[in-house]
Amino acid sequence: MSSLPILRRRRERRLAERQHKQGRLTRGFVLAGLLLSVFLGGLIIASAFAYASLTANLPALDLLPALLEPPNGPLLQPSRIYDRTGEHLLAVLGEQTASRNYIPLDPQFPEHLPDTLARATIALADPDFYSHPGYTLAGLTRPDEHPTLAQSLAANLLLWDEPSGLRRALRERILAAQLTAHFGREKISEWYLNSANYGHFAYGADAAAWLYFSKPAAQLNLAESALLAAVSQAPAINPLDAPQAAIQRQQETLDKMQALGLVTPQETNLARFVPLNFQSPPPHGDPAPAFTALALAQLEGRVDRARIERGGMHIITTLDYGLQLQAACAVKTQLARLAGQEAETCAGAASLPALPPGLNAPGAAASAVVIDPRSGQVLALVGDTTQGQESAFLTGRRPGSLLTPFIYLAGFTRGLAPASLVWDIPSADSVIQNPDGRFHGPIRLRTALADDYLAPAGQVFAQMGGPLVQQTLRPFGFDLPAATISDLLGTETRYSL
Repeated sequence: MSSLPILRRRRERRLAERQHKQGRLTRGFVLAGLLLSVFLGGLIIASAFAYASLTANLPALDLLPALLEPPNGPLLQPSRIYDRTGEHLLAVLGEQTASRNYIPLDPQFPEHLPDTLARATIALADPDFYSHPGYTLAGLTRPDEHPTLAQSLAANLLLWDEPSGLRRALRERILAAQLTAHFGREKISEWYLNSANYGHFAYGADAAAWLYFSKPAAQLNLAESALLAAVSQAPAINPLDAPQAAIQRQQETLDKMQALGLVTPQETNLARFVPLNFQSPPPHGDPAPAFTALALAQLEGRVDRARIERGGMHIITTLDYGLQLQAACAVKTQLARLAGQEAETCAGAASLPALPPGLNAPGAAASAVVIDPRSGQVLALVGDTTQGQESAFLTGRRPGSLLTPFIYLAGFTRGLAPASLVWDIPSADSVIQNPDGRFHGPIRLRTALADDYLAPAGQVFAQMGGPLVQQTLRPFGFDLPAATISDLLGTETRYSL
């Protein structure tokens, strides 16, 4: 039997197996190519959607010059706080009440920012300013850092109301690249210098130069420029609050400028010994410092504090200016009377009650608040006042007889009324005394409340009982012991506004 047919069949079988393997390999390559194409297509589409989402509602680039440049840039005006009418100015969040000056960087202008200030600021804030496209990916995972001048402008002026996070960090970099490409590096530097925070509400180099050196920014020398550049990176370390630390940072700035080749060693040595004459800030006349602090604290819950301080806001408050003056006068008058001094005469002091006989408290402190009970609006607020000087702070105090209205309120829930007759007479089992040291017999409840007579309040408390008074107090935020009226009025718990 011939072996030729057997060899032929073997060869055909091997050929078929080889073709089958090649077919599977070809199909595998085709399938892999299809999967890769689908993946790349999906990636491109996803990237397009991600970019569209990132760039959605990005602020217009022209908004930046509209905010900063004259004549109508809103950030050229410091934020101002007014009373409820908008006519009486309470405070200016700035070192000068006039508009801030915008100074160009271009030396062709008669008054321009010195090149030394630009170089010093770039050395500290953005050493690679002239080599990157306006942004850097460094610090992407630290969204509160803005490592380039353009990124700082985008974050602080255009994206300030967006929540901090990776999305804002990416949008900040997109805007920074667009700003740099559209306006150029010199304009970026100019805007930064005219909007940087130099501490003490001084925004912009010119405001800072007047605050710390009593001169325009155009006249700054290298030593002063290095100091302001350092302050712009850490506004709390400024010549008024930390003069020695500010000078130390100025020396470090000069060293860095020399290391980067921005100044010569001779210029550095000369600048080290230039005397720096710091100026004291002018006093501010705020008729309601405690109220202003409270208004800013409440506004900060809605708007970022840095954005408020940056400027451009016209803030109307609930303060009644005339009532504020009366309240402040009443507090000062009462403190003067307690110290045995001659008291000021004013409308607010006319309604003050007589002092108990023999009372003398020369070191007393006082504060006052007037609230509209219908709306809850604060109409007047006087901060802690001692020796005729009001501060912006409110110290927590024991409520004392301020709790007596809640005793009468408990009585109202059980049938008493403002016209109800109560007895202002001594009680055998109570040590409660009236502030004037006298008892007045039968009086109306409204009179006892208005004149702060404590004996009638003690009688109403005894009639209503401690549990009912405590139940009345709790909805108002008070959780106090109230077994007796002495426990209630003598509580050591302190409260503030």
